[in-house]
Parts: sequence; structure tokens; C-alpha cells
Amino acid sequence: MSADSQSEQQSSAEWIVHEPFNAAMFQDYVGNDTAVARRVVHRFLADAPGRLAAIQQALAAGDAQVLARAAHALKGAVSFFAADAALETAREVETIARTGDLQEAASACVALGNAMSRLTAALEEFLTCAV
Repeated sequence: MSADSQSEQQSSAEWIVHEPFNAAMFQDYVGNDTAVARRVVHRFLADAPGRLAAIQQALAAGDAQVLARAAHALKGAVSFFAADAALETAREVETIARTGDLQEAASACVALGNAMSRLTAALEEFLTCAV
């Protein structure tokens, strides 16, 4: 195997294994197009803080209906990356918010914030590996 082939294979492998999202599924979803993948990740990273802020604002306002909608929107955004932990915690926030239990939703929002921190860190790392 040539050094160039080995280097390309190593770069590809680095981009595939990035918990807490499934980079291989994400790559497939964007047609293995690195430029598209980078644009999608950049857009998500730019939008994620606003989505999380909307969740926190709804929680602070005691508006379970808005909280459920904001969690639903975030759930859709993270599903694009096959980010199971963030997806499941967003789903949990949405489900709890629909019951109106804001105290339990607050606890789930903490878990969601943690999952999103891990996801954004992994996506930022992905950007450094995606050549």
C-alpha cells in the first residue's frame, strides 16, 4: 500500500469513529462529500447555542408547550448526526414537557446540556479530522 493510500485510509478512519455521534452514518447521509459534511457541521454548531437557549428560556418561563417544541426541534437537528445520547435526551425533554412536569423537565434539560456539550466537542473534533 502506498504512503498516500495509507494516509487517506487513516484520515477516513479518524473521521468515522467519533462518539457521541455516528460519523459513518453521517458521512453516508451526506453522500461521503467532505465539503457538505463540513458545511452541515458548521451550520449545526452555529445554530445549537440558540436552540439550547430556547429550551432554557422556555423552562425559565415555565412554558411546557414551548419547551416541548424547542426540544422537538433540537431532536430533529441532532438526529441528522445519529447522535443517540443527544437524541434520546432531547426526546426525554420533549416527552416530559408534554406532561407539564417542569421540575422533571429541568433535570432532563441538565442531561441534555451535557449530551450536547459532548456532541459539539465531537463535531468540532470531526472538523479537524475531515480533510
